[in-house]
Amino acid sequence: MSELLAQGPLVVSFYRGVWCPYRNMELQALQEALPAFRELGAQLVAISPQNAVNSRKSLRTNQLDFPILSDPGNATAATFGLRFALPDYLIELYKSRKNDLPALRGQIARAEKPASRGVS
Repeated sequence: MSELLAQGPLVVSFYRGVWCPYRNMELQALQEALPAFRELGAQLVAISPQNAVNSRKSLRTNQLDFPILSDPGNATAATFGLRFALPDYLIELYKSRKNDLPALRGQIARAEKPASRGVS
């Protein structure tokens, strides 16, 4: 990300992952706004705790012309205060709907997600 920041203004979106239909709609809306960002001299990047394989899937599925960077362990989100632990019941609910977040992220640790503060 430091290389992108060195090139000028940067619009950052924290993205939960390919499994979240709401965030996929957000990425598609950001894709529509991308020409306006570029006209203003800014680049756009999404940051997700999902693994690189699922980030590439998000790019293809949503037909995006901006990168999705992988944030293993949600470390970058934590730096911005956008990470919190999901309660066990919610992790089980996601799993019951075939959304095993640790597996989607390529990790075994407890699932976490960015907080909704208008920037995720």
